[in-house]
Amino acid sequence: MVSHVRIPPGAVHDTLRRHLLAVGHPLVLDLEQSQGALAVDALTGNGYLDFASFYGSNPLGYRHPKMLESDIQARLLRAATVKVGNPDFYTTYYAEFVETLARTAAPPELPHYFFVEGGALAVENGMKAAFDWKARKNLAAGRLASGSQILTSNKPSTVALATR
Repeated sequence: MVSHVRIPPGAVHDTLRRHLLAVGHPLVLDLEQSQGALAVDALTGNGYLDFASFYGSNPLGYRHPKMLESDIQARLLRAATVKVGNPDFYTTYYAEFVETLARTAAPPELPHYFFVEGGALAVENGMKAAFDWKARKNLAAGRLASGSQILTSNKPSTVALATR
């Protein structure tokens, strides 16, 4: 069994520099003391108004009171130990998330969703959809790109271009 490694705030930057191109901010974010829009530096104890907010990935701020409620923390813990958004095996968590999204944030004219693990997969899937759309448009018009043959599978969103 591997023991948990604890790195003190003063060693964070040196540790990261040994393994990463560490070009982040000079502070070490204190996740216990930061709250709302106030980012607290674990090195100095100074608080800073966070104008970056993790560039949109932390829209609730630090330690939002609702996120600290015991029932919410228990749900987050259960959800974090498995992939509750598995596309093959559905969970109540996944259905609750989708229904909440539909009810609170998604525009009614866009009722269908496609979730992926992150930005790179989102871009990849967007490109595949664009290639599929263009290939189908060309097929409908009786055009094929020269030197290419379009192969489609039984899945409507899958298209492969193969050179002859």
